[in-house]
Amino acid sequence: MSGRPGPSREAGAPPVRSRLHVALRAVVFAAGLASLGGCNGESRPELPVLVVGGHQVRTEVVATSSGRARGLMYRRELAEDHGMLFVYRHAKRLSFYMRNTLIPLSIAYLREDGTINDLHDMKRLDETPIPSEGEVKYALEMNQGWFERHGVKPGDPVAIPESIRSLSADP
Repeated sequence: MSGRPGPSREAGAPPVRSRLHVALRAVVFAAGLASLGGCNGESRPELPVLVVGGHQVRTEVVATSSGRARGLMYRRELAEDHGMLFVYRHAKRLSFYMRNTLIPLSIAYLREDGTINDLHDMKRLDETPIPSEGEVKYALEMNQGWFERHGVKPGDPVAIPESIRSLSADP
């Protein structure tokens, strides 16, 4: 028997290490259930859909300054017909660059009404700023060449759901 005192416990109670192990397993199990989305087996909610040049695009939406700063950094891929929509509180001149962005992207700067103002291709890891050609409220990043492959050009409308339009974005 060791001369070191152990944790005190009541007679018949499981060792502290065992109770900790059970508690940890319960937390991991609960986190696993939460990741499933709901008790009825539903998956996580679908990403919002924009209609761009008649094509449905599933979009991650970022409306906070920290989310916009992170954007698609460090991602190794972006699924086809998926993108990221950056939402701002007010229309203004925007400028994006590709710091720590591993995939080549195309960006559409969108006016407040959803009309495409201008389009640009962006090179992976390139920190050269790509400014909008006017005041815009949204920026939509897609895999490079997506807009060209789908015949989308400046002046085309993008249908943005009201749930996104009404977001209270950070300035």
